[in-house]
Amino acid sequence: MSSTDNGCLSMGPTPAVTQLRKQRAFTETITCIIMILITISFSFSVTQHRLWHSNRYLERGVRSLHQVVRQFLDLATFYLLTSPLKEIYVVWGVLLMITSGTVDTITGYNLSDYNTVKLLFIGLLTYNLFSVAYQLREVSRFSKYKINLWVIWSLIMLKTGERIISFLAAKRAYGVERVHLLSDYMQSEHEAASDVVVDPTYMKGYKYIIVHGEEKLSTVVSNEPSNPREVPRYELRFHRTDQVITVGGVWRCEGGLLSSKMDREDRFKDTCLSFALFKLLRIRFTDFPSAELYSEERKSTRELVIRGLLQPHDKRRIFRVVKTELGFLKDLFFTKYPIVFGCGFPIYNFILSFMLLAATGWLAMAANHRYRNRDPELDQRVGGPEIDLYITTVLVAMIIIMEIIELLTYLLSDWATVMLICWYVKVSWLRKWSCLDHAFKLLFRTRFSDPIRKDLGQYSLLRYYKSSFQTKLYKATFGFAGKKLGDGVKKGTSVKLSYEVKEAIFDSLKSSNGHLSNGESSLRRNQMSQLCWACRLPNYMHTTMVWHIATCFCEIKPTSQDIANKKVATTLSRYCAYLLVFVPELLPDPCNITAEFIFHKIVSETREFLVGVENENDMYEKMMEVDDLKVSIIRMGAILGKKLATIEDDNLRWKILADFWAEYILYLAPSNNVDAHRENLSFGGEFITHLWAILYHAGILERPPPPDTHGGISP
Repeated sequence: MSSTDNGCLSMGPTPAVTQLRKQRAFTETITCIIMILITISFSFSVTQHRLWHSNRYLERGVRSLHQVVRQFLDLATFYLLTSPLKEIYVVWGVLLMITSGTVDTITGYNLSDYNTVKLLFIGLLTYNLFSVAYQLREVSRFSKYKINLWVIWSLIMLKTGERIISFLAAKRAYGVERVHLLSDYMQSEHEAASDVVVDPTYMKGYKYIIVHGEEKLSTVVSNEPSNPREVPRYELRFHRTDQVITVGGVWRCEGGLLSSKMDREDRFKDTCLSFALFKLLRIRFTDFPSAELYSEERKSTRELVIRGLLQPHDKRRIFRVVKTELGFLKDLFFTKYPIVFGCGFPIYNFILSFMLLAATGWLAMAANHRYRNRDPELDQRVGGPEIDLYITTVLVAMIIIMEIIELLTYLLSDWATVMLICWYVKVSWLRKWSCLDHAFKLLFRTRFSDPIRKDLGQYSLLRYYKSSFQTKLYKATFGFAGKKLGDGVKKGTSVKLSYEVKEAIFDSLKSSNGHLSNGESSLRRNQMSQLCWACRLPNYMHTTMVWHIATCFCEIKPTSQDIANKKVATTLSRYCAYLLVFVPELLPDPCNITAEFIFHKIVSETREFLVGVENENDMYEKMMEVDDLKVSIIRMGAILGKKLATIEDDNLRWKILADFWAEYILYLAPSNNVDAHRENLSFGGEFITHLWAILYHAGILERPPPPDTHGGISP
């Protein structure tokens, strides 16, 4: 072989081939980056309000990520669909469009911002209808994937249209007009059923609390006066059809799924009860929540709460029902679930998703067939196709996984449970299939995640009154974006809401019979009326902190054994202090600025009083030496703690404190600041919102007027 031949063999690729390889590498890199960004964006979107709750810093990052993904995706899709390099790039562009659509449909849009959501759906429809269709028409003329691409585009259009219809249905179902309809219906039924015996324990006779289908109510105007000489009253009467599912109807259902054998604790039926109560709780969040609007609802649900849910054999039930109810309320304000279930169970959405998965698989098979019949000469000039096949496979896998996860988030939700049970109650033939009962049971007991927090925030003044390095670091890092923090402010470790705490609050609410007390009733029951002075301070902040300091003082004193009431008292004491410091908007007046000012004054007085204290023993001795010559919150708390410490029986002392805090937190719960409760639900909610909802359904919207107050210590 000649040297010339050797030289020819050693020559590298031509400049044109090198340029093609660079463009190919660039295209593959861009596609991989977009895939990673979409995966991250989808992960945050699908877990928001479930595995993690709202966080202003995380939300800003997720929102920015969505915007970046959208900008990159638009550019990348246009580039891929118009790329002359390889036909497989058109497939990538379409697959990226599908993944982007999945992220858009699962992102936490909600009904609370009607105009924004309307514009979102109009934008999606316009984008798919014109922009994408035009690009597909241009690139699919000579494409081997022409049929595949247009089938996928058609399915995307159908999914977008289905979501728009669901959105409009949800807007009607959860709008103000439906609230007024429910109120009128309950008033009418309450009057008509005044002579009907109801049993709150077994929900017998509760035909006027609707779970689903109120839009199927038919109305008739009655104008027959009782006396011919009287003016007609023109009363509105409602007629229920079989499509209207009431709480009583769910409990009367004879299907095996809702029997005591399969639903032993009535958890499935209670989910429907929670949904019905959620619809009534919406009345508090309307623009015109007048007393007339929800007066009938309170009459209807008071007995349900007092006699039905407050049953001593299951003290967890009322908290479970309200927790699920608040989950529905949170979803209404902050997630897409009401839109997805706007037309009932989203069977059409599921069918379209499975069809889209099948069409995607069909496209992947076509691409694989093209790979097996590729042009070897082109592969040698531009590069091997293995990476193309890998990227295509990953994109298809992404779509399949994302669609399945989206379907599971809908299927494994309380919304699906309610819709399927209503369907089960309406359609008699479903109750004949025992295999269907077991399938539903498995489905209802499996949950993707929990929308409502299960813990209680904690704060201890005597532990955190000193400014710490962590507090200053937190202020320097996050103070600009959050609430203003001061010295002595540091969150303690949250604790799980225990059964003992639920039991104490349950017993207090049950014994109150719907009449709230600021703690004096519990003191009188325990023969400690001499301590009632500590319940008659100028405002709730004084009372809360004085009893909190006294509880902390008693906690320092060693006890001979582990006492359940001690856990209840300390948990509720720290939780009430936490509410006062970190979420005062959920508590009664004064306003947040006043609350912040008073609290920082209390911290300053505490630091001054405990100057030189190094440990708990020093603190205990210092507080035991307190006198009443000078009045301050820390001194009043120490004096109250000293009086409690004189009780020799540890069990009795902690029972007094546990009973007080269980009664007092109920006294704090009523509030007219519904916006604060709504906003806090986005963070998973606070336990006091649970109590607020319970009291609302029990007909307690306001606390009784406080007794005569004074600013000193009882002699």
